[in-house]
Parts: sequence; structure tokens; C-alpha cells
Amino acid sequence: MGIRSLVALAAATVLLLPPTTAAGGSANDGTSDVELVGAFLAGGPITGAALLDGYLYVATPDRLSIYDASQPLAPRLVGTQPSPHNIYGELISTDGKTLLLNDGLAGGTLDVWNVEDKTNPLIVSTVRGVTDEHVSCLLGCSWAYGSDGTIIDLRHPGDPDKLHENWKEIAGLAKPHLHRVDEFRTGFMATGPRQGPPMVVDVRRPLKPRVIASTGVPKNTPSAFLFSTWARGGRDRYLVTSTEQRRCTSEREGALVTFDSQGWPKDRHFELAGSFRYQGRTEQSDNSCAAYYFSLHPDFDDGGLILLPNGLEGTRIVEVSGRGAIEEVDSFVPPLSDVWLSFWIDEEIFYALNTTGEVYILRYG
Repeated sequence: MGIRSLVALAAATVLLLPPTTAAGGSANDGTSDVELVGAFLAGGPITGAALLDGYLYVATPDRLSIYDASQPLAPRLVGTQPSPHNIYGELISTDGKTLLLNDGLAGGTLDVWNVEDKTNPLIVSTVRGVTDEHVSCLLGCSWAYGSDGTIIDLRHPGDPDKLHENWKEIAGLAKPHLHRVDEFRTGFMATGPRQGPPMVVDVRRPLKPRVIASTGVPKNTPSAFLFSTWARGGRDRYLVTSTEQRRCTSEREGALVTFDSQGWPKDRHFELAGSFRYQGRTEQSDNSCAAYYFSLHPDFDDGGLILLPNGLEGTRIVEVSGRGAIEEVDSFVPPLSDVWLSFWIDEEIFYALNTTGEVYILRYG
């Protein structure tokens, strides 16, 4: 990208807004502790993002951009690069050096990016025939797993090897369909199944994955889990997961669900601790069980605050009690809301990313 274009984008990165434009509150009644302190445009519809070590990675359909968010109220665009393939990212997988962007649903491509130099992200290889909806880094991005079972050896990122083995079959998870898998600690991942219980999988030996825990969800429960993680790298009491089933059909379902790991590792069956259902606005009252990529507060410790985006419902801030119960404490609903991703940047500041391209900078507390 030319210097002139990069400078133009950087100059438009932050668009500060007056606090009086804030929208939010549990009932939008002026009692909200959420303050809108700024916003910027990502240069197009946001298809995916990730936050790691003070950097925000944002994908639009044809471009990857990297922002330095070490000063949360004044993020800076430091690098951007067009993509030759359509990007379908949602929650992007990266270790800060290697980054994966895939288009498995349409193009069957996985682009491997080198993002070590934040000012100059580069595609170093493309793997074809990867039809998994999502692909996630494992073991410091030296390996990758796809949601359909694809295994990719990334020990040489410039020359990746798509293996014939299927990790789901090896682990005994041929069914049901998985939305995605995410590593919550090096060598351990949690699944987001479309039906049945989320599971914890040991992938320290990537060609011999094994299930080491499951949650108390009946196999025929149509929960449509979307994203799961075990808080504090598996040291927390709670495994947390979100779902995108529009309506709750059983008492065990919710937009956000906590499972109690007390008794681990002797007890490898995590029972449901709490669930949260949306009390939506009138036009979205049937969206009680739909949520997307939540973000745990930096101080989350056997409970605490979680950002829970819900598309047209904006971002709710919910609190998990020491017993795993969940209740809403505040919210932010932007105009024309379609928020899929929200991130805590520090203890007070969070970003809410609208798919229409706006990134809202907010303060809570």
C-alpha cells in the first residue's frame, strides 16, 4: 500500500464523539454507566477481528488492518494490506506472529499471514481445499485445526501441509458439526458444537487429540453453541460458552452459559451453573438465546464481568457470580446495531465492533 493511502487512513482512524451521544443502559433510561468516548471506521464491513497484546486485528472482506490499541482511547492504524481472497473471519486466530484468515464456506482457502511486523502484514502461503467454516491456531500457531476436522501442519508457515488425518475422527467427535474450536491454553481447546455438549480436548499431541472433559448438555439439545473458552487458561472454576440459537427451547439453554469445573480433574463432567437469556427489545423479543463472541474482563476470577454482543441488541455487560449465575448490569446499543465482536481493552475501556464498519470506544465504570 502506498504511503499516501496509509497516511490518509491513519488520519481518519479515530473520530472522537462527544459523550452526550452515548447510547446504552439496561433500559436506555439515562442510568447507564457506559460512556461512548470515541469511534473510528474500519474501512469497510467488519468480517472478523482479534485482540492480542495491545493490538487489534480487523478484517474487512478484502483487507487486513492492524491497530495499536496500547493507548485505548487513541488507537492508531499501523499496518494494512489487501487480501487476494475473500475473508470470512469472525473471531480471528493469531499468536501475534502468524495469523489465519479463511474463506472455507465459499472459496475453500486458508491464507497464512506473517504479522510479526505490524506495519507490514504479509501473506506467506495459501492452503486450498480447506472447507471448514473456521480454522484455529494451536501450539503457538505451529498447527491448526478446522471445525470440520482438518489438520494443518504450520511449523513451516511458508510451506504448510494439509494432512489426510481428521482430528475429529481421531478424537471420537465425528458428530455433531462444530462451529469452531478455540485454544484457551497452549495445547488445550474448547469446542463450540452446533448440538450437544461443549467439550475440552487435549491437543498437545496434535495427531492424537483426546477428549478430557464434557459439559452437562444432553446430546439432542439444539443449543447451537458458537464459542467456548475455559476462563483463566483452565484455572478458573467456569467454562463459559455462548450460543446463537434464536429461541431457548429448554431450561438448560441461554445466550451465555456457565459450566462448573469444580472437582476437576477427578470429575471430568462439568454441570451447568448458570445461563443468561435476553429480555430483548420488542422487535427482537424472540432473540433470547442468540449471542456471539464474548470477552472476559481482565479481572475475571471465578466470576466477574463479561461483554456479550448480540447483533441488533448491541453489547450487554453481564456479571457472573461466584456460583455461576449470570445477570445483566449494563448495555450499549449503537444506532443501526449489528455487533458481533466486543473486546475489553483494559479494566475500563472496551471496543464494540459493528459489522457495518464502526468501532465504538466505550468506558464502563
